[in-house]
Amino acid sequence: MFPPRTTASASMAAAATVVKITSRGGSRVITPAFAPSSASSLLLSLLYMVLPDDVNQLRMLSVCLMALSMALHYLGYEFARSATVALFTASPVPPSPGGSTPSLPGFGKSSAAIGAAMAAVCPTAAILLAWYGRVLDFYGPRGALRVTGTSCAAALALGGAAVHAMAGTTKFLTLRPRATRAFLFALFVFRESYVQLLGTQHWSFMGSVLKPEEGRKFFAPIAGASSVAAAVGGTFTRGLVGGVGLGGLLVCAAVTGGGSVLAADAAYRLAEHGGFDPREEKAKSKGCKEHTQKGAWGSATSLLFKRVPVLGALYRETLACQSLSSVLNVMFFRRLTESVPNDGERAGWTGKFYASINVVSCVLQFGILPAVMKYVDPAMMWRAMPTVMMTFATAMCVSKDPSLHLVGASFLVMKSLEYSIRGVVNEMVYVPLDFESRYLGKEVIGVFAYRLGKSGTSLLLSGLATTVGGGDLGLRDLGIVTAAATASWTVTAYRLANLVSSVRPEEGAEEKDRRK
Repeated sequence: MFPPRTTASASMAAAATVVKITSRGGSRVITPAFAPSSASSLLLSLLYMVLPDDVNQLRMLSVCLMALSMALHYLGYEFARSATVALFTASPVPPSPGGSTPSLPGFGKSSAAIGAAMAAVCPTAAILLAWYGRVLDFYGPRGALRVTGTSCAAALALGGAAVHAMAGTTKFLTLRPRATRAFLFALFVFRESYVQLLGTQHWSFMGSVLKPEEGRKFFAPIAGASSVAAAVGGTFTRGLVGGVGLGGLLVCAAVTGGGSVLAADAAYRLAEHGGFDPREEKAKSKGCKEHTQKGAWGSATSLLFKRVPVLGALYRETLACQSLSSVLNVMFFRRLTESVPNDGERAGWTGKFYASINVVSCVLQFGILPAVMKYVDPAMMWRAMPTVMMTFATAMCVSKDPSLHLVGASFLVMKSLEYSIRGVVNEMVYVPLDFESRYLGKEVIGVFAYRLGKSGTSLLLSGLATTVGGGDLGLRDLGIVTAAATASWTVTAYRLANLVSSVRPEEGAEEKDRRK
């Protein structure tokens, strides 16, 4: 880590390395303080000699560090997801006392257990949000990311250690299967809940540091780098499990999470010394927005959405988008199960399908979007995405028996849009906004609205199946629900686009200049 910033003074000139950072508005002298007797502090201060002199280069370096942090986060998340899914869906029968390699008794293929776990994600996300709001208010954005990131990594490490310990204690597994399942349930729910909590904080920093025109250029490849990291994690998961087991895989997730925290902390340290620390903006705006932050995070969010209407529009758009994605997910797996009854063939089909989504998303993120976003207004992108999906929804709605290729193509296009185009224009919404919008509002939308859209849709489909479908919804019924969800997304996306287009990019750039 870099030493904390202090003011340049004659008394410290002999005990510190002075770094001069130049910009269009002039130059600044930054003097990192350190104790002369500390060898480690001396080594840290020497790092300033290799830092770029231009503040813009320093800013880009901090973005690169945060992008690295986010890539490590999603790399570790892939490890955690593979481990928790394998543990959750393990055989519900406790291992025999004479087994040579005991395993934890999970829930098997119980759809009720999966539904209960997904339903528990939403309140868990709300609890994490309330915790994050308090930490952010007390420690600021850098401290919030450090505390939440370290806590999540510690939870994964403890979970991995517990898995390893319980798997090696056959007597415990035989006598306490319910306690084991409760632990696996909690671990699964936590893994589903924490990923967005940390990922949105990474984006909040980059949205604070980059200007609108820079966001158009860099957001797509930054998202692509995280996608590649996640793909790498999925690729190496099988080899890691063979060597360290599922408990060790969770520990690997904790280690990469720790590396993510270190890279993020270094990015914030550069921001502090470069004069573009988001916390400084919070201090400047605290007086005029103090009324918004009073009370619980729920009431604070309500006041924030009233003050910044685009956040409320994005919240509703997120709910509608995730609702459509959830309906298509159910429809796809229903059609896949009917068309490919063999488990092995279905697993291979599913693997190729998601590989295709990753390939399409990477092509968009690295090859197309960086060039297109230079010339295309983000508001046009918001309007185009649901328009494209309306074409597929209409085709499925009028078809009496939608084919696997039609349903699969619809789901593939939806997920590709969600991972690439929507991911980029979603981050661009926050760039010209204030600190509270980017750090509190973004977390509420990215964590709570995202999960609420999925959980709420699952409950809605269950209710429709019970009251209308006689216990089950057919593909034709799901096609009608898909059309309704697409219409809802179209309305909310168009309203959001109208608000986004009212903020010109040059206004966002002027706001960023004022922050600095």
